[in-house]
Amino acid sequence: MVEITEQEFIDNLDSDDFFRRYGNPVKFNADGRYLVAMSFELYERLFGKLDLPDILGEGKEEQNVSSN
Repeated sequence: MVEITEQEFIDNLDSDDFFRRYGNPVKFNADGRYLVAMSFELYERLFGKLDLPDILGEGKEEQNVSSN
């Protein structure tokens, strides 16, 4: 796994080719801890698809309203 500095991560995270340039996943040291960053697509391949509205708490209001 490619290791970059925390500053490289901060400076380049918004670039469109971040993972092509640095690798996917990539690790960096922040405050004495190693953190791993990976694309959302890789996360879904490794751990399965996520229903983001449920995670974010959205959609629950509609369920509560319809049950009343």
